[in-house]
Amino acid sequence: PSRDGTIGEDTIRASLISAVSDKLRWRMKEEMDRAQAELDALKRTEEDLKKGHQKLEDMVSRLDQEVVDRNIELLKKKDEELSEALEKMENQSENNDIDDVIIPTAPLYKQILNLYAEENAIEDTIFYLGEALRRGVIDLEVFLK
Repeated sequence: PSRDGTIGEDTIRASLISAVSDKLRWRMKEEMDRAQAELDALKRTEEDLKKGHQKLEDMVSRLDQEVVDRNIELLKKKDEELSEALEKMENQSENNDIDDVIIPTAPLYKQILNLYAEENAIEDTIFYLGEALRRGVIDLEVFLK
Protein backbone atom coordinates (compact mmCIF):
# COMPACT_ATOMS: atom_id res chain seq x y z
CA PRO A 1 0.00 0.00 0.00
CA SER A 2 1.15 3.47 -0.72
CA ARG A 3 1.55 6.02 1.92
CA ASP A 4 -1.23 8.18 0.81
CA GLY A 5 -3.91 5.47 1.59
CA THR A 6 -4.50 4.26 -1.94
CA ILE A 7 -3.87 0.78 -3.11
CA GLY A 8 -1.02 0.42 -5.52
CA GLU A 9 -1.29 -0.87 -9.04
CA ASP A 10 0.77 -3.96 -8.23
CA THR A 11 -1.51 -4.85 -5.35
CA ILE A 12 -4.62 -4.47 -7.52
CA ARG A 13 -3.00 -6.56 -10.19
CA ALA A 14 -2.02 -9.30 -7.70
CA SER A 15 -5.52 -9.23 -6.23
CA LEU A 16 -7.11 -9.58 -9.71
CA ILE A 17 -4.74 -12.40 -10.64
CA SER A 18 -5.57 -14.14 -7.38
CA ALA A 19 -9.33 -13.68 -7.92
CA VAL A 20 -9.16 -14.90 -11.54
CA SER A 21 -6.96 -17.81 -10.49
CA ASP A 22 -9.42 -18.79 -7.73
CA LYS A 23 -12.34 -18.47 -10.15
CA LEU A 24 -10.51 -20.64 -12.73
CA ARG A 25 -9.63 -23.24 -10.08
CA TRP A 26 -13.24 -23.31 -8.94
CA ARG A 27 -14.50 -23.69 -12.55
CA MET A 28 -11.87 -26.33 -13.28
CA LYS A 29 -12.82 -28.27 -10.15
CA GLU A 30 -16.48 -27.97 -11.10
CA GLU A 31 -15.73 -29.23 -14.63
CA MET A 32 -13.58 -32.09 -13.27
CA ASP A 33 -16.37 -33.10 -10.86
CA ARG A 34 -18.90 -33.05 -13.70
CA ALA A 35 -16.58 -35.11 -15.94
CA GLN A 36 -15.93 -37.57 -13.09
CA ALA A 37 -19.67 -37.92 -12.45
CA GLU A 38 -20.23 -38.56 -16.16
CA LEU A 39 -17.38 -41.10 -16.19
CA ASP A 40 -18.87 -42.85 -13.14
CA ALA A 41 -22.28 -42.97 -14.84
CA LEU A 42 -20.69 -44.41 -17.99
CA LYS A 43 -18.86 -47.04 -15.92
CA ARG A 44 -22.12 -48.04 -14.21
CA THR A 45 -23.80 -48.20 -17.61
CA GLU A 46 -20.95 -50.37 -18.91
CA GLU A 47 -21.31 -52.72 -15.93
CA ASP A 48 -25.07 -52.90 -16.46
CA LEU A 49 -24.55 -53.64 -20.15
CA LYS A 50 -22.02 -56.37 -19.36
CA LYS A 51 -24.42 -57.94 -16.86
CA GLY A 52 -27.25 -57.68 -19.39
CA HIS A 53 -25.04 -59.19 -22.09
CA GLN A 54 -24.19 -62.12 -19.83
CA LYS A 55 -27.87 -62.61 -18.97
CA LEU A 56 -28.75 -62.58 -22.68
CA GLU A 57 -26.02 -65.11 -23.46
CA ASP A 58 -27.29 -67.34 -20.66
CA MET A 59 -30.86 -67.02 -21.93
CA VAL A 60 -29.83 -67.81 -25.52
CA SER A 61 -27.82 -70.78 -24.29
CA ARG A 62 -30.76 -72.04 -22.24
CA LEU A 63 -33.16 -71.56 -25.16
CA ASP A 64 -30.78 -73.39 -27.50
CA GLN A 65 -30.51 -76.23 -25.01
CA GLU A 66 -34.30 -76.35 -24.64
CA VAL A 67 -34.70 -76.50 -28.43
CA VAL A 68 -32.09 -79.27 -28.64
CA ASP A 69 -33.77 -81.19 -25.82
CA ARG A 70 -37.19 -80.78 -27.45
CA ASN A 71 -35.82 -81.96 -30.79
CA ILE A 72 -34.15 -84.95 -29.13
CA GLU A 73 -37.44 -85.90 -27.47
CA LEU A 74 -39.31 -85.47 -30.75
CA LEU A 75 -36.76 -87.61 -32.59
CA LYS A 76 -36.97 -90.29 -29.90
CA LYS A 77 -40.76 -90.37 -30.24
CA LYS A 78 -40.52 -90.54 -34.04
CA ASP A 79 -37.91 -93.31 -33.77
CA GLU A 80 -40.23 -95.23 -31.46
CA GLU A 81 -43.16 -94.75 -33.84
CA LEU A 82 -41.07 -95.88 -36.80
CA SER A 83 -39.78 -98.91 -34.89
CA GLU A 84 -43.33 -99.88 -33.95
CA ALA A 85 -44.55 -99.38 -37.52
CA LEU A 86 -41.62 -101.40 -38.89
CA GLU A 87 -42.24 -104.20 -36.40
CA LYS A 88 -45.94 -104.19 -37.26
CA MET A 89 -45.18 -104.32 -40.99
CA GLU A 90 -42.68 -107.15 -40.49
CA ASN A 91 -45.26 -109.14 -38.53
CA GLN A 92 -47.85 -108.53 -41.23
CA SER A 93 -45.50 -109.43 -44.07
CA GLU A 94 -44.59 -112.73 -42.39
CA ASN A 95 -48.24 -113.67 -42.17
CA ASN A 96 -49.36 -112.49 -45.61
CA ASP A 97 -48.80 -114.05 -48.98
CA ILE A 98 -48.15 -111.49 -51.72
CA ASP A 99 -51.04 -112.89 -53.75
CA ASP A 100 -53.36 -112.27 -50.80
CA VAL A 101 -52.16 -108.68 -50.39
CA ILE A 102 -52.92 -107.60 -53.98
CA ILE A 103 -56.63 -108.01 -54.50
CA PRO A 104 -58.15 -106.23 -57.51
CA THR A 105 -61.38 -104.37 -56.76
CA ALA A 106 -63.21 -105.42 -59.94
CA PRO A 107 -63.18 -108.53 -62.15
CA LEU A 108 -61.79 -106.53 -65.06
CA TYR A 109 -58.84 -105.36 -62.94
CA LYS A 110 -58.23 -108.97 -61.87
CA GLN A 111 -58.15 -110.02 -65.53
CA ILE A 112 -55.72 -107.19 -66.39
CA LEU A 113 -53.46 -108.16 -63.48
CA ASN A 114 -53.42 -111.83 -64.49
CA LEU A 115 -52.65 -110.99 -68.13
CA TYR A 116 -49.87 -108.62 -67.08
CA ALA A 117 -48.32 -111.27 -64.82
CA GLU A 118 -48.60 -113.86 -67.61
CA GLU A 119 -46.96 -111.52 -70.14
CA ASN A 120 -44.06 -110.84 -67.78
CA ALA A 121 -43.66 -114.56 -67.09
CA ILE A 122 -43.45 -115.25 -70.85
CA GLU A 123 -40.90 -112.44 -71.33
CA ASP A 124 -38.77 -113.81 -68.48
CA THR A 125 -38.95 -117.35 -69.92
CA ILE A 126 -37.85 -116.18 -73.38
CA PHE A 127 -35.00 -114.15 -71.86
CA TYR A 128 -33.65 -117.04 -69.78
CA LEU A 129 -34.02 -119.51 -72.67
CA GLY A 130 -32.03 -117.08 -74.85
CA GLU A 131 -29.35 -116.85 -72.16
CA ALA A 132 -29.20 -120.65 -71.88
CA LEU A 133 -28.83 -120.94 -75.68
CA ARG A 134 -26.12 -118.30 -75.74
CA ARG A 135 -24.13 -120.06 -73.02
CA GLY A 136 -24.57 -123.43 -74.68
CA VAL A 137 -26.63 -124.95 -71.88
CA ILE A 138 -29.39 -125.89 -74.35
CA ASP A 139 -29.23 -126.44 -78.09
CA LEU A 140 -31.24 -124.67 -80.78
CA GLU A 141 -33.77 -127.50 -81.12
CA VAL A 142 -34.75 -127.29 -77.43
CA PHE A 143 -34.85 -123.49 -77.64
CA LEU A 144 -37.25 -123.56 -80.63
CA LYS A 145 -39.67 -125.98 -78.94
